[in-house]
Amino acid sequence: LYLSMDANFRAQQKDKTNDPADFHLHPGAAYFREDSAFREYLAAVGDEHEASTCSGFKALNVLRAGRYKNTLVSGILSVVCARHSFFRPNGTVDLQKGERYTHADYALAGALAGTEDVPRIVLTYDVNCQYCRRLPQRFPERFPHILPSHLDRIEFYIPKMHLLAHREDCQYLYSLNFNPSTGRVDGEGIERTWSDMNESATSTREMNAGHRHEVLEDHMDEVGFKKLIKLRK
Repeated sequence: LYLSMDANFRAQQKDKTNDPADFHLHPGAAYFREDSAFREYLAAVGDEHEASTCSGFKALNVLRAGRYKNTLVSGILSVVCARHSFFRPNGTVDLQKGERYTHADYALAGALAGTEDVPRIVLTYDVNCQYCRRLPQRFPERFPHILPSHLDRIEFYIPKMHLLAHREDCQYLYSLNFNPSTGRVDGEGIERTWSDMNESATSTREMNAGHRHEVLEDHMDEVGFKKLIKLRK
């Protein structure tokens, strides 16, 4: 199984008064994780900062003063199939004031559901050289239902375009070009998916929370449907 994880900072939600009668009709039943459980998780884990050992790509250092002014949600983070760019069920979460490992962990934990018997999982992420370092310590604490033997089957790589912005040693250790049985998977398919999803960003940022999730999930469904139809040609 080949997976890609990435954040999209165009899919924001403005900080405005929400209509309490506008709630998600099927929370946690499609692509977004169930919101109340996610908020409880964030409150329990708290904010975290891990020093970077890679002087190259700085995807997690995007928090700049004023960038997320007047936003309640600063974007979304999703896990998709790296080969065909289909969104994984329960593999998307909202971001608050930037991208953190806490968000990535929760999205990945949801996306791994149903993969317990998959013998090999390849995961690409812009900052996998940093992200995978303490993942074996974080996951047993936060997601005890995911066994260490499950995590041991995950291989971590960096998408090919983003890899060039990393240090030289990262470019060897996390290159898909040196990964057996990968073919020409580039790990950048999720970026192409974002270009499609961004068409609705200016509309969804104005919506209430429930409506926004439903519209984004409809758009994710459309992306998958169009991809499926084109695969037949």
